[in-house]
Amino acid sequence: MSELGTADSQEEKVKEYFNNRTREWDSIYSVKDLPSIIIQQRKNHVFKYVDSLNLEKGARALDIGCGAGLTSVELLKRGHKVVAIDVSENMVDLARKNCAKLGLADNGTFEIGNVDGIDHADNSFDLVVAMGLIEYLDWDRWAVQEMHRVLKPGGHLIVTVPTKFRFHHFFSPKDLLPIIKQVLNRVFKLKGNAKHLANGEFKRTLYRSTTVKTMLTRLDFSIEKDVSHGYGPFFPLGKSGWLTLKIDEGLNFLAERKMIPFVSTMGCNYIVLGKKRIQSVEIGKRHIFENIESHLNSFESKHKELLSSRDNWISDHPEYANQEIKNFDPSAYAGENAVVLSPHPDDETIGCGGAMIKLLASDAKVTVIQMTDGNDTLSLVDAPPEIGSTIRLKEADDIAEVLQLTEQVLLKASAIGYKYEDSHAEKFLEVLERNKPKLIFVPFINDPHHAHVSANLILVEALKRSSLILDDITILSYEVWSCVPTNVFCEIDNEFDKKCEALMKFRTAMKVEDYVSNCKEINAYHSYKLFKKKGFSEVFFSLNGTEYLNLVENEMKRKD
Repeated sequence: MSELGTADSQEEKVKEYFNNRTREWDSIYSVKDLPSIIIQQRKNHVFKYVDSLNLEKGARALDIGCGAGLTSVELLKRGHKVVAIDVSENMVDLARKNCAKLGLADNGTFEIGNVDGIDHADNSFDLVVAMGLIEYLDWDRWAVQEMHRVLKPGGHLIVTVPTKFRFHHFFSPKDLLPIIKQVLNRVFKLKGNAKHLANGEFKRTLYRSTTVKTMLTRLDFSIEKDVSHGYGPFFPLGKSGWLTLKIDEGLNFLAERKMIPFVSTMGCNYIVLGKKRIQSVEIGKRHIFENIESHLNSFESKHKELLSSRDNWISDHPEYANQEIKNFDPSAYAGENAVVLSPHPDDETIGCGGAMIKLLASDAKVTVIQMTDGNDTLSLVDAPPEIGSTIRLKEADDIAEVLQLTEQVLLKASAIGYKYEDSHAEKFLEVLERNKPKLIFVPFINDPHHAHVSANLILVEALKRSSLILDDITILSYEVWSCVPTNVFCEIDNEFDKKCEALMKFRTAMKVEDYVSNCKEINAYHSYKLFKKKGFSEVFFSLNGTEYLNLVENEMKRKD
């Protein structure tokens, strides 16, 4: 159970729902009405995919959202070692009993838990099955990302989802009207909602097949096979009539063979078999670089506003246009101190994680100052205050250990409505005087986030009060929610995987935003855009302390 769960949370409602329907799900595979048959079809398709993999006996399989354990039973029958996890205690107990009835429980492990943070090691499973799961989750993409993490390279994921647009909707007036509304919403760009209430108790997401494939591809899965299935009931034929069942059977036959493309994507469920890509040690051969020009165009289209904001800033500051771009040399800071100012836990890893890793490897000392507790992230909306104010700082401590930072200082200010406070500048001044850094990292002054702007105000005030020789200090402004006018780049090909490992430990924020994929895309973009090189680069806007002080003070006057 998630420690963030509350009595009113989605997770608690889902858990209560399935706890109360344990018997119903235990018998679902013996009932002969069409809704039950469609669930039975789903299981049959899943195990066609399982059997097509020809896994060795003893392969490790994760049945996530195991329900009554009927999937676990089939996996165990095939000789696999199974870990079955469900948020419902009743379901886990039933899964254990169903496997024990057949004498199969010895090769199974049954755990109460959720997919928000799978408590298993990286690269530890050959197969993950998520059947009838992700539609109930608040953070479905993060759940799939966790499944990717625990899969071995080359391992397989089978995931099922309920589809949004279904063939039988066109034969039912009550189902057709919402479709018409959704189409109108898209045409006129009105606000739509893909979440649907199940019995008024909790949200259940309906998906387009293209949405699922795009998500899996972005998370470094290749799509091996997919199918949509389950047609009907057909108004007014009912749920169980002979004709209804025959129509469903015929349409499933056509869909499985992709004989009618339009109909083939409009069953009640969509099932996809994905394979975790094996990362090449040669960076340039990784998937993101297979069509790099397409990636550049996609990135520039997706981040048009950020790039435009940077270009407008340069127009307002023409002295920083057409700058010479220099290579960041971490060896120049061997034995020296570097300080990173991070408004939220994760900003430092997003913006300069690779550079920090290189500095530490070059015997520089790196201190990170976490300004806030990061409690303003959307995934903490329902969290008790004692969790919201501590969980991201705990994650920051975990990352400090992964990266082997020299020191981490926690100011512990609340991120909600954060405003500059003189006391924070004083605390930062203490760190500056103690460390005498030659290098300071801070978010770019043009970053739109108010806390990131405040980080610059804190730095300016601390520098003004310090005894440091400003011309001897280099300030590197890094990217989080902005793009910088680049004059320094840091190639991080060898550090990128470790940077991603650290980002994955920021679970609370990663639920809301996929920083791993974001960093992959922007770091690849910079490397190729600047140098036509397939690799990963962080970029910075570099000024000495005096220049930086003048720039920020002038910026504040201009905005006033």
